[in-house]
Amino acid sequence: MSELDGKIVEVFGDAAVEKSLARLEVVSRLPRFIAEYLVSRYYRKGGDWVSLVTQVVQEYYPDPKDKELVLDKLLREGRVKLIDEYRVSVDLKRGVYVLHIPNLQVYNALADPSIVEKYERILSGLWGVGVLEHASWITSQPNFATFQPIMLVDFEPFQVYNLDLKAFIEARNYFTKDEWVDLLIRSVGLNPAAYSWRQ
Repeated sequence: MSELDGKIVEVFGDAAVEKSLARLEVVSRLPRFIAEYLVSRYYRKGGDWVSLVTQVVQEYYPDPKDKELVLDKLLREGRVKLIDEYRVSVDLKRGVYVLHIPNLQVYNALADPSIVEKYERILSGLWGVGVLEHASWITSQPNFATFQPIMLVDFEPFQVYNLDLKAFIEARNYFTKDEWVDLLIRSVGLNPAAYSWRQ
């Protein structure tokens, strides 16, 4: 890790992403920004981080063809954790939040209202780790017969939810002008060494 890399991690913490490491085969099914997030998160822990990332992806982001295995685990164990782009829509008629789980091809589950309150952007789709619970009570409710007995009870988003522009501006003070320009160029996926100062 270069001196600049170390400084970036020190100043920005988990917001700093090592983009070059996200080309691993195991994360190739995930959107690039999610792959970068996961790799960076486990890379910093050291050790056999590739095995950790592999384990997380295999366990929490199953292939869509394994839908029945995931639903079986949910039925037997009562809850599962999944990485997905969860989206919630509002059903005013029934007064509930309808959950869409694309990887499982489930579009009629329910979401706990507290999750929508905390992460309003989930209404337009938000990537993260969700805890799904088998909620058999749902099907016993007369108005809920059309819903799957699945409830999103916990959620941790991968995307930066609220960008703190003030903190970003303050972070500038920790870098020289050259370091800051290099950081900005690197943040858009380019190599600053390939360009002259004027370019």
